[in-house]
Amino acid sequence: MICAEDWILSEDNTLFRSVTAKLQNYPELKASLHDILMEGSKLSYKVLFEGTV
Repeated sequence: MICAEDWILSEDNTLFRSVTAKLQNYPELKASLHDILMEGSKLSYKVLFEGTV
């Protein structure tokens, strides 16, 4: 049985490649996501623009 990680890594998935590249290029993003996903940290943010879509 193939595990999910092997399947994801073996597929030609542009979204996965893009996200992986972003995490490599932006270490602060990688650290923030790690804290949120692995440690349950909360991320505070400020809305800079409120407009209608």
